[in-house]
This record gives sequence, C-alpha cells and structure tokens, in this order.
Amino acid sequence: MSIIVTAQLTSRYLPRIGRSHRWWPASLNTGRAVWLAQVSTGSGYLDGLLGPMLLFGVGVGLIFVRLTMIGVSGVPMSEAGAASSILQATQQIGGALGLAISRVTAYGTATRHGTG
Repeated sequence: MSIIVTAQLTSRYLPRIGRSHRWWPASLNTGRAVWLAQVSTGSGYLDGLLGPMLLFGVGVGLIFVRLTMIGVSGVPMSEAGAASSILQATQQIGGALGLAISRVTAYGTATRHGTG
C-alpha cells in the first residue's frame, strides 16, 4: 500500500521538486535493511516488521517513479512506448541477473569451504 501511495505522490510532485537529491530514497532502503537486521525471534509484527516494510514501500515508490521518469524523459512521443518497454525489460533482467549472481556466489563459497 505504501508503494502505491508514494508512487502516486511522487509522480504528481516530482516535476515541482526536480530530479536532484537522488540519494535519500536509497537511504530509506538502507535504513530498512539495518532495521530488519535487528529483528529477532522474539520480535512481533508491529515492532519488528511493519516499520521496515513501510520504509521499503516508500523507498521503492520514490526510486522506481524517478527512474522511470528519468529513463523516458527526452524521448519523442512516437518512441515512448519502445523506450518504456526497454526500461522495464532491463529492470526485470537486472533483478534476475543480480539474484542469479548472488546465488552462484553463495553456492560457490559454500562448496569451496565444504559446507554445501
């Protein structure tokens, strides 16, 4: 829900704010990761997971709307569909490739040390 609300607000107010200050949405996701690292088995949903999940939604809503607007700005209207589809494809492939690389690295490290 926080992704939807943030994406709507970002798309509405980004032309007024501008594209500067790109570091702070990423810092929200970094804060979420640090907060989640503190979760223990005794943590409940409200005190352990709800806050980081809301931060994640706000951070992702801010980042992806900005990236999309930056990626398709300056593209002629006749080519906007192609530019948008290339942007979406590279985002999907990048996520899958990143996950595959991290899995191969983890598996290689585990088998090298005899734990896998």
